[in-house]
Amino acid sequence: MPTTLTQSLLTTALECWVVGHRGAAAVAPENTLPAIRAARDAGALMIEFDVQQSVDGALFVFHDHTLERFTGESLVASALPWDMLSQKSVGTIHGQPIYMPLLDDVFATLQRSAFYNVELKTDTVHFPGIEEKLVALITRHGLTERVLVSSFYHQSLREIRRWSADLALGLLLSQEQARRFAAPADIVAYARDHDCCALHPDFRLLRQWPGLVLACHDAHLRVFPWTADDPRDWRMLVEDLHVDGIITNDPGKLYAWLLARAQIPSSGNL
Repeated sequence: MPTTLTQSLLTTALECWVVGHRGAAAVAPENTLPAIRAARDAGALMIEFDVQQSVDGALFVFHDHTLERFTGESLVASALPWDMLSQKSVGTIHGQPIYMPLLDDVFATLQRSAFYNVELKTDTVHFPGIEEKLVALITRHGLTERVLVSSFYHQSLREIRRWSADLALGLLLSQEQARRFAAPADIVAYARDHDCCALHPDFRLLRQWPGLVLACHDAHLRVFPWTADDPRDWRMLVEDLHVDGIITNDPGKLYAWLLARAQIPSSGNL
């Protein structure tokens, strides 16, 4: 079981980790270098983003199966070569187009200034060899103890473990996937069977199964729910359930909220 990253999860002075969803998707185009830098600069200790593989084998950062939401084109992103993908604008900042990055660019830009939650988008298309390529790229950048790999396609986690005994793994869990389990203990056993150190559930699942966090903690699993942007939900997750981190589109807002909670009111006396 990986230990370096797991131990590091306990080192924040705030009540939980701030995890930027697709970088800081609330303030910059999602899954782009500006969004990822914004998340880091806003206080996110971990930055989540999505990784796919182009038809010519490049690992690029992008969420959707097609380009429809960004360019109006029904083209499947992973069916294109990188030289075409690199020309597709996925948003603007101050009127200037912003483009999707290669994973290599993300690692080269942030280096060791953050922890990374790399979500493999293998649940729609399983890209041949993507797990081996990801492990090789992480190793080349010297970031093994800084990366947690997650996926809704849980076979990808087994493949990552096949290529690396040291990378931390996180089990992504949707509401639909959770229906196959009868109790929190079943989810915990499933996560442990995949050698995960963390569970990443839809945060709404924790309203249905509030005992899931405690069951995970009893099994030494960390819990990082997604994607919560409302302070009312943060309060439930932090005060009632004691999650280890929250994945949010607005990491700066969550950081400020946690920081305000950490302040000790002055009594006016020395």
